[in-house]
Amino acid sequence: MIVDIQGPTMQWEQSSIEGIMAKDILLQDKQFYDCEFLRCDFSGTTLQECTFVECTFTDCALTMIKVPHCRWERCDFIGCKMIGVDWSQAMWPLPRTKKKSIFNLSFKGCAMDFSMFIGMNLTGAKFLDCSLKEAAFEQADMHGCQLSGCDLTDAAFQATNLTEADLSSAKNYSINVCNTVVTKAKFSFPEAMALVYALDIEIERR
Repeated sequence: MIVDIQGPTMQWEQSSIEGIMAKDILLQDKQFYDCEFLRCDFSGTTLQECTFVECTFTDCALTMIKVPHCRWERCDFIGCKMIGVDWSQAMWPLPRTKKKSIFNLSFKGCAMDFSMFIGMNLTGAKFLDCSLKEAAFEQADMHGCQLSGCDLTDAAFQATNLTEADLSSAKNYSINVCNTVVTKAKFSFPEAMALVYALDIEIERR
């Protein structure tokens, strides 16, 4: 289906949007509900005050998109290239029982290097087999977050809450347990040795 998202239409529901080129433009106040995006290119585009609810993005290019006041709820990203996105600019749903908003997106097999999640509530978020090199997780609440199969080379964790997070199959992380909460978090050898190295201690072999 050919969809002109730059036209006067402001809302789409249950639409299949395939192969559109929307690079380096401004999309404002557009609303998408239960839509599927396939092989679309939004690289460098500003999604200002747009809404995406229960949408799926597959094999899409989203590198360096800007998301000021963009609303996201229950969206899935599969095999997307989305490098350098500052997710803290977006608006997130606020649950009735908590003061912090909810980041209820899932990512599978995505390139997310240089992504920024500073100070965000990522409780229960799912990152599966993603590249998160040099991603910024400082001061984020990642309680119960799944990072299975993720490459965390040079990712930044500072004053981060990793309580019950699953990093059992993550790799290349460097986490200072002196300033990061790791209570009941899951790690596995040999990658877990990086936690010991951060303690600045000497281990002797016998």
